Amino acid sequence: EIHDRIRALQPVPSALSRIGNRNVKIIRSKIEKYESKPTRNPGEIITVSDNAIIVQTGLGTIGLLQLQPEGRAAMSAEEFARGYIKMQNTSFEKYVR
Repeated sequence: EIHDRIRALQPVPSALSRIGNRNVKIIRSKIEKYESKPTRNPGEIITVSDNAIIVQTGLGTIGLLQLQPEGRAAMSAEEFARGYIKMQNTSFEKYVR
């Protein structure tokens, strides 16, 4: 459902979330088959692979492929992770839109 919403909201009005105190536009995603612990909270970042940020959802996992931090250009998941994911147990907040 989240993956479909991200696709439906591109390019306008766009899918938004927050990480820390920054708004983040989620531009591209993919449905991800990733074994995660059932105790994880939706929005929690599970891992960062070469091309995706794997995030827990209410029903499974999703891979975020391209994101755009507020006031910045769109970037790959790898670039985003290098600059914006600084600690373990970081989470995306619930959808803003």
